[in-house]
Amino acid sequence: MKLRLRFILFFIGNLIAFIFFTGIFVAVFLEYVTPFLFKSEQAAYFSDVTGIILPFIFGGILFGLYFVNPLVTMLSLIKELSEGDYSFANMNQILYKKNGKLKWRYALYRELITDIYELARQQGAAEKEREKLEEAKTNWISGVSHDLKTPLSYITGYSALLLDDQKEWSISEQQQFLTTIHTKSELINELISDLNLTFKLEALSENYPINKKSFDLVDFARAFLVDLANDHQTEGYEFGFQTDSEKLLIEADQKLLFRAVQNIVGNALAHNPKGTVIEIDIKSNQSNVDFTIKDNGVGMSGATLEQLFKRYQRPEETENNVSGGLGLSVVKNIIEAHGGTISVESEVGEGSSFTFHLPL
Repeated sequence: MKLRLRFILFFIGNLIAFIFFTGIFVAVFLEYVTPFLFKSEQAAYFSDVTGIILPFIFGGILFGLYFVNPLVTMLSLIKELSEGDYSFANMNQILYKKNGKLKWRYALYRELITDIYELARQQGAAEKEREKLEEAKTNWISGVSHDLKTPLSYITGYSALLLDDQKEWSISEQQQFLTTIHTKSELINELISDLNLTFKLEALSENYPINKKSFDLVDFARAFLVDLANDHQTEGYEFGFQTDSEKLLIEADQKLLFRAVQNIVGNALAHNPKGTVIEIDIKSNQSNVDFTIKDNGVGMSGATLEQLFKRYQRPEETENNVSGGLGLSVVKNIIEAHGGTISVESEVGEGSSFTFHLPL
């Protein structure tokens, strides 16, 4: 409304000014200039016509300067915006004075110019974010490829040993080779399943079709920790469990929840030294349950926490031989698909704590 009112006042004011100054100019020209410069009747007639036309010429110039020219400048801004130039470096000196104020002849379009600059700022920020996302995606794919190549190299190597006719292997050695091949094959299958799950969750988000069934969350956590403690890869780590209920029924997709817990614990194992205590703590009320996975390890910095749940962010390489998974964005998607939320607390040197807030 403010812009419309300004346009109305602009046109009315300029129309009144044009009529007023045209009248004065024509009167002065005809009264004083024509008799002084032109003596003949024909010359005087030409002078009269000139005196009437000149105000329209000067009025047209001023109209173009204060109305048409700014429109052309706006079109130039929009063209630069469409071409991906969000800095407007060349336009700044045209639109603004040295003190940073908008030039008077562009004041009529103040809101439009502000909106174009704001759009350019948003588009520039979105472009930078897209570039960061593409870089993160490339690194993520590279990391996943590395995770696939590692077990695949084991399979290739041990199968080549078994197929070597020039060597004879004992039954126990053959059994060891086949066990390694089987274990690495399962790892590849698990990683591919996680990849498939990641893309589906990103595409469908909260609309992902989860298979909710009622199960005991306390038994689920205990069984998970028992399997974890019996895994030779977790030797040297300590595990703990606390709960305020001996039995807690929850409606959830047990397989997806297992993936989420496995991913968090996998990161704890991958990024903390042996001797670290990893604990699961379950607390509930009438409507919600807090499922917490915490450790007393190395912790994370504020910069790491900011990037933790973003797409295509995954754990960095570690010295441990434990995979950190595909990243925590998939965990966030799983919990949100259940209608819950995830929170994290961490300090460098103090450990980390991840909590799933799930509805009962």
